[in-house]
Amino acid sequence: MAMNEAEIEAINRKLDYPKEEVKCPRCGEPLSYYEFGNSSAAYCKNCEDVKGTARGI
Repeated sequence: MAMNEAEIEAINRKLDYPKEEVKCPRCGEPLSYYEFGNSSAAYCKNCEDVKGTARGI
C-alpha cells in the first residue's frame, strides 16, 4: 500500500526534526528515527509501509 499525503508529511517532519515526537497518522505510534553514515531514516515500527530515508552529500 502506498503512503498517503498525511503519512508522507509525517515522515518528512520526522526527517527534518528528529528530536520532535511525530506520530504515525495510520496507527498513532511515535515514528522512529536513526542515522547511518551521512544518511537518515524515519519509520513506523507497526506499519511496514510508513517509512522514508534522506541521503546526505
